[in-house]
Amino acid sequence: AAHACLKGYFRSSAIVWNCSRSTGISYFFLQPNLKVGVAIPAGVSNFWANASANFDVDLELFDPMTKTFALKYDTGLSNDRQKSVSYLGTTIEYSGDETRQIPFHESIRIRGTIERTVLLRFHNEYDKRFITTLVFGYSGIKNCPAIPHGCSAYDQVLARQVVMQWSRWAQSQYMTAVEAWHALAGIKPGG
Repeated sequence: AAHACLKGYFRSSAIVWNCSRSTGISYFFLQPNLKVGVAIPAGVSNFWANASANFDVDLELFDPMTKTFALKYDTGLSNDRQKSVSYLGTTIEYSGDETRQIPFHESIRIRGTIERTVLLRFHNEYDKRFITTLVFGYSGIKNCPAIPHGCSAYDQVLARQVVMQWSRWAQSQYMTAVEAWHALAGIKPGG
């Protein structure tokens, strides 16, 4: 199945990177004044993404090898003033920092093949928690591994830690399970 891990593996990333052309939707819970995101693996071709949220979320594309912001609204190579740049044999196109209409949207398109892993991050500069929706796609992955990027060998101890971490977060945010289900999944009490 698309965006699924093989038996014996679990989803360890917000995106499971299939070898062939793919599209999908991922959701990111943004904590106040923090950055979260996802690694885009080397070999991904013609990646595009649109992030939307009820608060202004800032997209960043960070190259950890060179510590370069290939995209950042104010100081990245691609930014609000220079929206299209060449970087590592690709062309990075940025929509700009859109702050006039709710939900807020920012988008990125990377034309060409990414030669090394980069990080697509979302920066929350607010004192509020909110969800960012990422709609994304790409045309494939060159030299794709047998186990998709975003899948890790199942480790019962690690799986338990991840679930407990999420559970502690949910308990810190919501007074009751009913409130959490309503806020996170849109399920109303009694229905």
